[in-house]
Amino acid sequence: MDKAGIAFLVLICILVALVLSILALRPEAEPAPPQAPAIVPGH
Repeated sequence: MDKAGIAFLVLICILVALVLSILALRPEAEPAPPQAPAIVPGH
């Protein structure tokens, strides 16, 4: 594999690591709605 391909894979790995670290540091980024029964209608 040439250097461009290796650099591309390294950039993808860095981006994935950044996204995972952001999600791990900010678990409250997606606020869960308190109305749970409203999400599953049919009960």
